[in-house]
Amino acid sequence: MRIEDVAPLLITAGAESMVVGRALLTPEQARPLERSAL
Repeated sequence: MRIEDVAPLLITAGAESMVVGRALLTPEQARPLERSAL
């Protein structure tokens, strides 16, 4: 496999892990993080 073939898979897996990580946060934990980022 070439790096051109692997890179899109790594990007997709990274994005999915970020989405799953946010989904694991309870709303009580997520809201203050979003407010502090603004």
